[in-house]
Amino acid sequence: MELSAAILTIFFVIDPIGNIPIFLSVLSHVEKKQRQKVLLREMIIGFLILLSFLIAGKYILEALHLSVAALQLSGAVVLFLIALSLVFPGDRSLFKVDGQGTPLIVPLAVPLIAGPSTIAVLILLASSEPARMHIWILALTIAWGASVAILMGAQPIASLIGKRGISALEKLVGMLLIMVSAQMFIDSVGLALKTWGITPS
Repeated sequence: MELSAAILTIFFVIDPIGNIPIFLSVLSHVEKKQRQKVLLREMIIGFLILLSFLIAGKYILEALHLSVAALQLSGAVVLFLIALSLVFPGDRSLFKVDGQGTPLIVPLAVPLIAGPSTIAVLILLASSEPARMHIWILALTIAWGASVAILMGAQPIASLIGKRGISALEKLVGMLLIMVSAQMFIDSVGLALKTWGITPS
């Protein structure tokens, strides 16, 4: 895979545009003057987690006796739950934060930035061509930087389209994420069957 293709793949899996409604929902509990700082902190934490899995993810999975199929399946489940909370908004229990109203690691850094699907992509890249690790690190850094730029501008976008626009966007993103999670589930089952030497008819 070329650098440009790797950048686009990682960027689309992180999906900063689709994550705008979720980030705004979570950060609505944070004071306005603190939101950019909290967002940047969570993005940095997410990047460090992704970088760790890119470099050592294969060994982490081996140590825990986990397969890439299990990683994809867990990603599908988490993504599905997040999607449901967007399509059917309630108390946002998935997005609850600590008593001070400031999210820490969950749910912004993990799983929205460093989610199982993104981790799986990075592990697959590193496993397929380990000699090009420097290329994968560069691709991750560029894709992450573009995601930071988009999410930092989320509030002006929200101000432009208003609350009703954000609500509609949340439901649209939720429906798309449900389909993505379903595809991730199918892919994980297919990968598991292939690992077991079973070919679906």
